[in-house]
Order: sequence, then structure tokens, then C-alpha cells
Amino acid sequence: MSKILKDLWYGNINPQTRRIRRGTEYEKLIKSLCKNEELLLSLLDERQKEAYEKLRHSQDQYEQCAAENHFIVGFRLGAGIIYESFCEDDEFFKAIED
Repeated sequence: MSKILKDLWYGNINPQTRRIRRGTEYEKLIKSLCKNEELLLSLLDERQKEAYEKLRHSQDQYEQCAAENHFIVGFRLGAGIIYESFCEDDEFFKAIED
């Protein structure tokens, strides 16, 4: 069994786990998002905060669904590329066999 399949089986690979590297655009966006959310929450009363939390929960659910869909589409595309590269009947493979 390959190492990557073993790692996947034993939970050593988790596609959702990502480390945020310092100084990247992603880190800057996360910090900006957190700062602006804290500012917004400080301006809201309790009823408004409750409505905001419901909105965030709905948005989180949507983003999870979208991320799952993107993962599946990307995985299928990658699998299709690999399949086609090994199974396509073209002149390259015929030249190797000769």
C-alpha cells in the first residue's frame, strides 16, 4: 500500500487542515476579517448581535457546502487527467512499446 493511502487511512492527511503562513495575503485577509468583525460586534446591541450570529452561521454552512463541492469537482478533474494520461491510446505509448 502506498504511503499516501496509509496516511489518508490513519487520518494523517486532512484536506481541510491548512496552516496559515506569516506574511501571506491569506493571513492579511484573515486578520482584516477578524478586526472588522470585532469592530462591527462592538457597535451592535444584543438583538443585533444575535441576528449577526445567525447570519454568520448560515454563511458558514454555505461556505462548507461550497468547499465540499469544489473539492469533489477538483478531485474528479484530477482523477480524469490521471486516467486520461494512462489510458489514452496515442502514439506516445506505442513508441514506448516498440
